[in-house]
Amino acid sequence: MVSERFPRTALLALLALTLAGCMSAPSDLPSRQDHAGALDATPVRVVEVTADTVARHGAPAEDATYRIGPGDVVQIHAPEAPELTAPAGYQVGADGAVHLPYLGAVPADGRSAAELRADLTQRLRPYFPAPQVDVRITGFNARAVSVVGAVNRPSRQPLTDRPLTAIDAVHAAGGFALAPERAALVLVRGGREQPLNLAGFLTHGHPLPALLDGDVLRVERASRRNSAPATPPRTVQLALRGAAPRTIALGEAPVTLMQLAAAYAPGASAPMTVQRTGGTGPVAYRFGAGSADSPQVGGRFHLRAGDIVTVLPVNAPISARLSADG
Repeated sequence: MVSERFPRTALLALLALTLAGCMSAPSDLPSRQDHAGALDATPVRVVEVTADTVARHGAPAEDATYRIGPGDVVQIHAPEAPELTAPAGYQVGADGAVHLPYLGAVPADGRSAAELRADLTQRLRPYFPAPQVDVRITGFNARAVSVVGAVNRPSRQPLTDRPLTAIDAVHAAGGFALAPERAALVLVRGGREQPLNLAGFLTHGHPLPALLDGDVLRVERASRRNSAPATPPRTVQLALRGAAPRTIALGEAPVTLMQLAAAYAPGASAPMTVQRTGGTGPVAYRFGAGSADSPQVGGRFHLRAGDIVTVLPVNAPISARLSADG
């Protein structure tokens, strides 16, 4: 797996394709200059999405399944291959892989324990007819959230394979530093602030969301500004060549790239990109011709609010100088 960063000139080329027609877009859409400024400040990672990699990148936004990352420690138990069992486990390297006897470097970054187990089972089949493999994460070091503001112990809290809800995170940070009924919770995710309904939790037991990698949970004194949480519109932008970007509302149910392509670009079968800003920075997911409307690829890639979907000309690669991160 190779991770590359956009050179500035390649960034501008991608922006020109993605935001074609922005000058005639509605005023509430971000301008080309806005995107250029944001992307100049933060490198953009390019990810090639295929049937083999979509499971790592296409999960719904609220999927709290723990994804292995560099620094994590995994324990592997395979009765037929005892050489793979190490008492201390294996630490995921900076390259995102675990390095195992006989099997070499096995990609782990972005995978769940179940997905890594399935891959190891497949790799052992040439040697054993029915290999049994168990994978457990014993060291959680890669994913974390931050809890700041009016708590007794502001802290960075690691995520584990047990979902961490907003109220659990407050308790782990020593609890509220002011009376709970006077507090407010604000979730910062992907650069967007979202007030949470703490009053509903305290008075009626309404659930609070599970936190995701890179989230910041801020506890502050309740005010009129945050006393009635607003639900931000869940939308994506679609850019077709020669047309102004259009804003498309997402429903409550997950929406896949294949569904979007079928509804708004039927029969295109063209390369597409999905630009997304998350806790780890901007990412450009790249889909080859025919991938977006494929059930095995586009049908498993769930869109998230704020995504920018671009339909590219069939013969126009993003940049010949870019390598993909799978």
